[in-house]
Parts: sequence; C-alpha cells; structure tokens
Amino acid sequence: MRIAASLLAAAVSALLTSCFTGVESTPRIKAPSGEEARRADPDATFLDDIVAEPADRWAPGKAFAVVDERFALLLGASAPGRPLAGSVIRYAGKRSVATVTGSQAVEQLFTDDRGDTLVYRAGQRAASPVPFLVELDIVDAGRRRLMSRPLWLVTDVWRDSLGAPLKGRKYIAIRVDSVCPGTADYPLRLCFTASDGVSPERGTLLLTPGPAAGHTSRRFESLLTLSDPRLRWRNIDDATWRNIVEGRVVAGMTREQVRLAVGAPSDVDRRAGNGSSGVVFETWVYPSGRLVRFEDGFVVD
Repeated sequence: MRIAASLLAAAVSALLTSCFTGVESTPRIKAPSGEEARRADPDATFLDDIVAEPADRWAPGKAFAVVDERFALLLGASAPGRPLAGSVIRYAGKRSVATVTGSQAVEQLFTDDRGDTLVYRAGQRAASPVPFLVELDIVDAGRRRLMSRPLWLVTDVWRDSLGAPLKGRKYIAIRVDSVCPGTADYPLRLCFTASDGVSPERGTLLLTPGPAAGHTSRRFESLLTLSDPRLRWRNIDDATWRNIVEGRVVAGMTREQVRLAVGAPSDVDRRAGNGSSGVVFETWVYPSGRLVRFEDGFVVD
C-alpha cells in the first residue's frame, strides 16, 4: 500500500508540475524563413509578378525584341541577310517537322518587319524563352510599374547609354526617363536621370524581373528602393551622408557608415592592441585590394 501511495503521489506531483509550466500550451515560436522575410519586403517583391509567358500560351502576333545579333545564327536557312538586333519580330505559330533521324521536332515561326518568315527549331517541344529575344509584354509591364512611383538608387554601379560601366552616386532619387528591352538575361533597361541638388546625371540599369532566382545582383532590391534611404539613417550627419552618397571613406566613420559607402568587405582582420589598453584594431579587405582600417570601431585612415 505504501508503495502504491508513493507512486500515486509522484504521478500527481508530476501532472501538476507539467500543468503549470505552460510548456504544453505555449505555441513554438518560429523565426521567419528567408523566403517569408523576402515576401514581407516591398522592394524584394516589387517586380515579382512580371514573368515570361510559357511558349504554349503564345498567341500569333505576340511581339519580341531581338536583343542580340546571334539570334540570326539560330535561324538556319531562314536567316535574313541583314541585321536583326534592335528589331521587333512577331510570333506566327509553330509546326512539327521530321528530322533526318525520323524523330519529330518543333519549329517556332516568327515574322519580321518586312513580312519575312523566320524559323527557329526548338527541338522536341516549343522553347520558352527563345534565346536572344525579350518579350515586349515584359518590357511594357516593367515600364508601367517602374514609371508609376518615385524611386531611389541603392547602387553606384551605373551604365552609360552605350552600356559601359559608370561610377555614379547612390541613395539618391531618380526620374525614370524610359524602360526598353535590355538583354536576354536582364530583360529591362531602365534609363534615368539622377539629381540630389547637385548636377543632374544620366545613367542606365539592367534589371531582372520575376520571382527571386538567379541574377540576384540585377534584381530590383539590389539596385533600387521604393523609400528614401536618407529617412532610414536620420542619425547620420549631412557631411557624412554626402561622403556615403559619393562612395568616400573618411576618418571617423563607423562600420555601418563604411558598409553604406563602399559595401561589405570580403575579409576582416581583427586584432587586440598590445598591453592592457583594450584597443581593438580591425582591417577590412575588399576584392579590389582596398584596405579600410578601424580603431575601436572608427576609421583611422
């Protein structure tokens, strides 16, 4: 009896203890995943719904921009004897043809501005996307979206009107002048004028719309933002902010300010000072070979 009573008392005690810990009734808190955080970011999802249309849904008349002269090399005997890059062609349908091995292949047909038929052999099924073409529907949708509201740059790597790299300023407002076909990898070419009270400058950016995938450095959130960056860092004084916008690192900057000005380093060398001073020396190394030195968290040279 004593043993049974002891066991019963232990069971009741364990039951009461578990009832009042709250563990059983408290839902487990999960940190948001990377994808959940991305979906909550307006910049990251701004162009997510602008995607290529599958080839099996193309209707005759659908327009494409030819963005590379190499497209003509894919047309076989139907290639015209004149440049195609920069022109617009239209989808005319598809057909199934027999190959020399007896198998079936799909040919996609297009017409150019002269009415000539261009034949692209896609293989056993219609190809989407076709190499070196950009859907004008994507460009039109990108134009409507990008020209609909104020934008600010978050990159200082611009391109000039010929596509050559150009060192510009960042965290400044821009006016979108036009959106036109870019390249097969980066379908949108955004031409803009930037001005923050200094002299206006013109530049271009190549963007990739659609959900997050490859080419992350060309996505909207890597190049532009929907809100004024200056409002996020009100605590930075105007002189330091001007250096950040111009991409300059000067003595007295903090780590955060250096990241804003020139980005994160590829390597960090951190060492404690000699003796009992407690001073921490830090050197940031950049892929270009640039070094930025800190002493107790502030740039010293």
